Amino acid sequence: MASSIASCRIIASARRSHLRALPQEIVEVLGRRQASTSSPTPIRPLLRSTHQSSPTAKYNLRLASLAESTSGRPYLPRAAAEDNLTKAYKVCADMKASGVEPDQETYNALLKLCAAAERWEDAKGVWRDMELGKFGGSGEAWNHLIAAAAGARDRSRVVPALLAEARRSRLPPSAPAFASVVIGHARRGNLEGALRVLIEQDREGVQPTLEAIESAIIAASKAGEARIAVDLAKEWELNNPRRLPAEVWMEILRGCAEEQYLEGVEYAWRIAVLDSELLPDEGLCLSVLHVAGRHGKPDLGTSVVSVLGSMNVTYQEHHLAPLLQAFATSGDIKAAFSVLSTMRGAHIHPALETAYPIFTAIAGSVEEVDEAFYVLEQLKAEGAVIDVAAFNAVIQACAALEDLHRALHTYNEAAALGVVPNAETYNILLSACIDARNRDLGDSLLSEMKKQGIASDARTFERLIILCLTQDTYEDAFFFLEEMKSAGHIPPRTVYEALVRKCHASGDPRDRIALDEMRSVGYLVPESLAGLFQDVKIEERTKDIGTWNRAMHGWRDEKRRGWKGADGQRTGARGRFDEARA
Repeated sequence: MASSIASCRIIASARRSHLRALPQEIVEVLGRRQASTSSPTPIRPLLRSTHQSSPTAKYNLRLASLAESTSGRPYLPRAAAEDNLTKAYKVCADMKASGVEPDQETYNALLKLCAAAERWEDAKGVWRDMELGKFGGSGEAWNHLIAAAAGARDRSRVVPALLAEARRSRLPPSAPAFASVVIGHARRGNLEGALRVLIEQDREGVQPTLEAIESAIIAASKAGEARIAVDLAKEWELNNPRRLPAEVWMEILRGCAEEQYLEGVEYAWRIAVLDSELLPDEGLCLSVLHVAGRHGKPDLGTSVVSVLGSMNVTYQEHHLAPLLQAFATSGDIKAAFSVLSTMRGAHIHPALETAYPIFTAIAGSVEEVDEAFYVLEQLKAEGAVIDVAAFNAVIQACAALEDLHRALHTYNEAAALGVVPNAETYNILLSACIDARNRDLGDSLLSEMKKQGIASDARTFERLIILCLTQDTYEDAFFFLEEMKSAGHIPPRTVYEALVRKCHASGDPRDRIALDEMRSVGYLVPESLAGLFQDVKIEERTKDIGTWNRAMHGWRDEKRRGWKGADGQRTGARGRFDEARA
């Protein structure tokens, strides 16, 4: 695109000895050609010295207003900058129609607008037209030209060439020129290019602008280079009286949280939220909470939860679970237990998975388990309410240590602690029975569970089936399988695999029945299981969703019929198992 000013002059003569010849490198960059020598007369100079009261000044004020609206705004959308450039071209058209000639201020404003819009080709056109008026370019014009070059396709070659030519012209680039190049790289996500320019700028002793540092910091945060962003921010504030805006620190906080960079999160949280009193969004708070939980920083987690409360956010399990993890990871088991009670008091029902950080913190040794149990007794003595999830975490740690006796002892202390066991409690104890192959204890626990009116869930049935399969006589495993399906639960693949292996090892022909049912549900047959049968092929690809849905609908239909046919006899899987057993 050629500007209106450029269109009013045609290169018609080469007898322009008054123009300074440019070095070949910059000639290549600017796209100039040596003028022909056939034209008989030189072009009349375009520029003349003007006063503020001259006609040119009126138009320059309009251009300057458009140019100033883009200055100091490194994140101005390109569409807005290009709109200002279009308006500037209209001003130039009015100048041409009125016979008003431009001056250096006119060109400076146009180049500044081209730089804001990153329109390198337009900047070259303006520069050529400026040289036709016997102007080799002021320092300001060079700076704007270099800034516009950030939008060139081959900017990696163009920008260094312009910088070198500016130095040879004894017009070294200024901080705003460097800033424009840095911002141009940052806008395109070229963090390496932005850092390279900042390093070069530092070598030349030119202080970077705040806008350039901001753009580089934000580019580093978005590129997953949180440490670089924090280092740039700290270096700037250490050597400059101007502080970074709090919004920039918020972006640093976001980048550090995404990268789980603890030091950066703590530093940015203090500046952006605690000192500047900016409110982060809920998603950012959750990210910071996860950092606090993972690194065991309960102070940071408590601060985030407090900020969420000031934002009138209704606490949910995912808000408080990281805080619990922070306490547990830091070794404060008592505080972690208290978080569970707080959650229950806020009508949040923590699951066994919520208390998993407590389990991992105490499952290392018997001494740690006993210490956790003593903490529960201490909390009870202080009048605190013991949450069943905390109670279950201690039993789970006992089971992980394969200490069935200690797990039962803890279970028997439920009444003394004021805890009512739930299905998860019994599921954990049944898992311990599986490890100990203690079927009798499992039956006793099941009876106790029914006596208390606690319904069996999918995990309960799964553990009962696996427990039965640890015995030589495992007929009840099929009974619990049918009970599981009748209760509306889909048996997991692990149940079918265990049934197939047990039946195959025992020479039970029901191994193929279990294998067929496993396929009918939609599960894949793993290579290790298929190897047990010579005529079973390994399934290499997953079932399509349609097959899965048909299997599920068929399963539900059988459940509605009560697993019986029209003659009252059992049908479906149970019928096939009974027939195979007979």
